[in-house]
Amino acid sequence: MPSPTLRTSLRAFPPALRDENFRPWRREPKQRIAEMLKSGKSRAEEQFAAIQKKDKQALKEKEKARQESAEHVARLRALRLAKEAADKKAAEKAAAEKAAAKTKRPSRSPQARRRQS
Repeated sequence: MPSPTLRTSLRAFPPALRDENFRPWRREPKQRIAEMLKSGKSRAEEQFAAIQKKDKQALKEKEKARQESAEHVARLRALRLAKEAADKKAAEKAAAEKAAAKTKRPSRSPQARRRQS
């Protein structure tokens, strides 16, 4: 049975580490030596590499968002140009019909009048 002080000190650890046989101050000698050999410079290099990785990922996401935005704008522009072309064609057709109706006058010959009646 562990001592009461050990029980209270184990409460400070997460549930996964609340093993009565777990002693954080009793690590394997190889682990302690490896941690001591790990210099501040190598830790700084690891942090720098992690920051570089995050920055690279953020840059990729930003570029992807920019590309999607550019594609959306291009699609909208194509739709607008197609609509303008269709509107222009319809306006030209309406103008041509109006001009044709204006130029077409009933003839004054008696035969033409008989056809209209």
